[in-house]
Amino acid sequence: MSPLYRYLAIFLVLMHLIGTNFAQKHISHFFEIEKEFPIHGMGMNDLSANWRGCMDGDHLFMCKNVVLRKKRSYDLDVWKINISTSEQQVIHLQLPENPKFNLFSSKYWIYGLYSAGSHLLISSQFIVYDFQLQENGRYVLVGQIEVKGACFSFIQDKRIHTVTEVNDFGFKLFKQGRVDGPSDSIAAFRLPAAFLTQIGPSHYIRHFQQQLYFLPATEPTIQRFDSDGDLTAQVKLELPEWHPIPEEYIREINGIPYGAERSNHIFYSSRHYSFLMDVLPINPQTFILLYHKPPDDSTQMFTVPVLICTTDEGWNRVQYEECENAFSNGHRFAENEFPLPLVGKNAKLTLSDENRIVQVLLTAEADWSGKTIEEYRKAEDDYFKDHDPIFKVRILRFKGL
Repeated sequence: MSPLYRYLAIFLVLMHLIGTNFAQKHISHFFEIEKEFPIHGMGMNDLSANWRGCMDGDHLFMCKNVVLRKKRSYDLDVWKINISTSEQQVIHLQLPENPKFNLFSSKYWIYGLYSAGSHLLISSQFIVYDFQLQENGRYVLVGQIEVKGACFSFIQDKRIHTVTEVNDFGFKLFKQGRVDGPSDSIAAFRLPAAFLTQIGPSHYIRHFQQQLYFLPATEPTIQRFDSDGDLTAQVKLELPEWHPIPEEYIREINGIPYGAERSNHIFYSSRHYSFLMDVLPINPQTFILLYHKPPDDSTQMFTVPVLICTTDEGWNRVQYEECENAFSNGHRFAENEFPLPLVGKNAKLTLSDENRIVQVLLTAEADWSGKTIEEYRKAEDDYFKDHDPIFKVRILRFKGL
């Protein structure tokens, strides 16, 4: 998908998601803050940036999603942060000349990072770059694979696997054929209403512990695949008030040329239907699910419930609890509650790890304990009058249902 159309859709959705109210228990009831600390070296130039990242053990890797060309050079800074020790460093990488460089396409768009041991994969719109850590502490480019529209890449059985997004179809999985050159397509994941990828934020496919978690979107089903694209498990949720997308609506949207006009039309017309939007695995039997359902209030554009789901080991049964992602106006923070934005402008990056969530937040030094939502927001505003926002890493431990 064109980054321009994606960011237009994301901006529109976030305008309506922030401040949405629900009636369930807040999602923070299921987590505890294990640790948080500021990220050094970030400032005002980083506030509006979009970020990509990954976890590798106790190390968080993150970078901006755009690399600009400066004097024929593309310099990419990757933050490497040890979440146990809070140690931080910036890795300076130089990407080769943009293979499709022209006056209208001079940027690199970074879609994914992946770290495994000494390897660091950078997935861009044209090529996946494989950097390797050397004994001197520097990362050196050791290989590259041609694959268009990479969402993310990972290494399995010493081969690089890449998931790509295909407009009006869904996703495809490629596996490295040789060290340099093209990859081989080995699996496809069809999204029945693929145009939903134009509404963000959304993640219909994620990689977690060498498994791929996929959402068909038009039905409340979660599927799990291995690294070769073979189905290993699936489970269907019985969600109340599920309003499926009609086939005639899908045909209508598919008949509109791909572009900004279609994105705008989808944004306003899809509010009448239910569809999945994001899956965030916490462990092999637990995942967070975000989906859209038609709002009860006609003045609202979107309602996005958050579900915490658990399955048995064989994924034969599933139980879930619906919770809210935003506190209602007038709510006072209880002892076990805290802001935990899964969507919104303050959540710059959200990653899952074994029984925990790692977030990069844009925040203030403002205490929420015992305050109402309005009092907390005022404390934030007062802080921002004299201080720049703070980038913080926050580690959240899952407590269970």
